[in-house]
Formats: sequence, C-alpha cells, structure tokens
Amino acid sequence: LRYILSQTEIDKAAFAGKVAAIQAPDIKDIAMTLAQQFRQEGRQEGRQEGLWIGKITNLQELMGLVPVDPESFSALPVSELQLRFDELRREYDARFRR
Repeated sequence: LRYILSQTEIDKAAFAGKVAAIQAPDIKDIAMTLAQQFRQEGRQEGRQEGLWIGKITNLQELMGLVPVDPESFSALPVSELQLRFDELRREYDARFRR
C-alpha cells in the first residue's frame, strides 16, 4: 500500500488487485476506506473543475466571444481555471463596467 500511495497516479486495477490480496481484515478495511476517500476527492475535484469551466464559458458568451471548447480545459488544474476566469473577469469589467 505504501508504494501505491507514493505514486502520483494510481493504477486502479493494481490498487484493486493489491486490496484483494490483503488477508488481514483490518488492513483491508483501511485500504477500502482509502479507496472511498480517493473517489470522494475525485468527485469534489470534478465538481470544482466543472464550476470554473462553466463560469469561464458563460463569461465568454456574455463578452460576445466564441466560447472555448470545455474539453480544452480538461487538463488544467482548478487553480489555473480560477486564474483564467479572473483574467476574463477583469477584461469584462474593463469593457462593460465603466
């Protein structure tokens, strides 16, 4: 488990295989709890990404720009999406809120 947790990207099949091979019930329960935690974190991150992509797209439309394909943002971290939104927001404010 230490090896799997030390990796930046987790191979789901490898993780499931390692958990299935664990004999001690208490350790297996901990591993399953970690898996649930990873799923929850993934969901939360996905929601955050979707929120920021939606804000960027809406602002682009309000500004009369052609919205960028949301898929082009899929590799960006949430912090980068926030920065892009902030840049667009400043541009919007400069253009339309005088």
